[in-house]
Formats: sequence, C-alpha cells, structure tokens
Amino acid sequence: MRKRVFETSDISSLYQPKKFFVLDFILTWVPLWTAVVGLSAGWFEFDYLFMGVAGMSAVPIALYMFYSSRNKALIRDFWARVLRPDLISPRWWLVLLLFVPAVMSVAVLLSTMFGGSLEQFVPSERLVTAPLAMIVLVLVFGPLPEELGWHGYGIDSLRSRMNGFWTSMVFGMIWPIWHIPMFFIENSYQQALLAMPVPLFFYLFGMIPQAVIMNWIYWHTGRSVLSAIILHFMINFVGEGFQITQQSKSIAGVLFFAAAAVIIYVDKDTFWRKRCAYKLQS
Repeated sequence: MRKRVFETSDISSLYQPKKFFVLDFILTWVPLWTAVVGLSAGWFEFDYLFMGVAGMSAVPIALYMFYSSRNKALIRDFWARVLRPDLISPRWWLVLLLFVPAVMSVAVLLSTMFGGSLEQFVPSERLVTAPLAMIVLVLVFGPLPEELGWHGYGIDSLRSRMNGFWTSMVFGMIWPIWHIPMFFIENSYQQALLAMPVPLFFYLFGMIPQAVIMNWIYWHTGRSVLSAIILHFMINFVGEGFQITQQSKSIAGVLFFAAAAVIIYVDKDTFWRKRCAYKLQS
C-alpha cells in the first residue's frame, strides 16, 4: 500500500503543539512542585510517586493527542515509528550506538590535559554490581517515556509550524525549562549542579545541541521514535555508567555544540527547508 505523503501545510491542521506542551508542563510540574513543597514541609519523606507521575507525563498526553484526533493514519504512524526497528538503517544504528561513547571518550582524553584521569573509563559501581537493573532504570526513568511523548508527538507538532532549525532550537529551550523543578528537589542530580556553574551551564544549554543531533537522526530514520529513545538512553547511560567527571562532561558539552554546528552547516536541507514531506508509516 502506498504511504500517504503530507506536506507541512497539510499536517499543521493535525498537530496542536501549544496544547501538547501546556498539558505536558501541567502534568509534570504539578507533581514535581508538590514534591518540592511536600518534602520541605515534611508532609512525606519520599518523592517516588510524584517523580514517577512527572516522568511518565508525556506518554498519556501524546496518546490523548493522537487518539482525540481520530485520525487513524496518524495513529498507525505513531505506533509504527515506535515499534519498527527496521526504520533505522545499519548506518544509523552505528551512529546511535557509537556517537555518544565516542564523544565522551574524546572528552575524557582531553580532560587528561587538565588533570583528569583515565580511571574515568572504569565502570561505575552500579553498573558493575547490578548491570541489568541499571540499564532498565536508565531506560525507564527518562528516555523511554519522555521520547514516546516528545518525539512521538512534540517534535512533529513543532515541525508542522516551523523549519527544522527552529524546531530544534525551540525544543532545546523547552527541554531544560521542563527540568526546572528538579533543581529544588533535595539531593537530586540537578540540585548538586547549582554549586557548579560550568557543568550547570552545559547541563542546561547543552540540551540545544543534543536536540539538534537527536532530531537530525530522527529525521533521517523515517521519524523513528526508537532512534530518539536509544540516543537519549546512550547519553544518560554513558554519563551514569562510568566514572566520568563533571569536567569531562563539560568538555563533552563543547564537543556536542561543535558537532551540532557542523551538522546544521552540512545538512542545510534538513534544517532550513520550510516545507517538509511526512511519509506516514504503517
């Protein structure tokens, strides 16, 4: 069966980016800010439930947006992009699996010029003692639910209104704002960054080049949601699975900016073309 091709002007009526992101922020920020206030006030001792609800928020919202549209082709397209690994060619599988480890390896090697140690390549205690549990936790708490929503619906909704460059820039700014409540949760990774200005900068603004790279792969793999999940997972897994210092992560941030700039310059058509043709998958 021939796949229907939607031009940007066609799909703009199918997507509602403002509604999606407003709902996502509400379903994320309400439980997170509740956790912030509740923990500080002593209402409860654990925030697992609130963190879980916030982390999973993008999934039910994306499903609501798709199914409320009552567009069967759009719904089939979503599930195909989630469930079909064949959308990712062998070349792009290599990029997904090797790009982040390569960048982090170069960053660690460069860090040795500033006193860094090669012991950063040593696996973390969590990875050594419970590798399967760590892999599952890293996948489930972040990449899987977030990308089912963001690249399942959010990115396409933005792309229906603007070109690839501005889609990546806007999402790259939404992404860190979405994390703001985490900086106020006691003992969180984000709160620890508040005492480290340089790593904090690259954590926040480093999401922009990450969005560029993730979208670039996404658009070259038939809009595969799986590709976004894998790249997001690799970023988190490499950062948590090895003893990489904040210095090296900051250097990696510079490398991500450089890579994103090269990608935008070389692949102008992907990022600057206003109109795009979406081949809905099935």
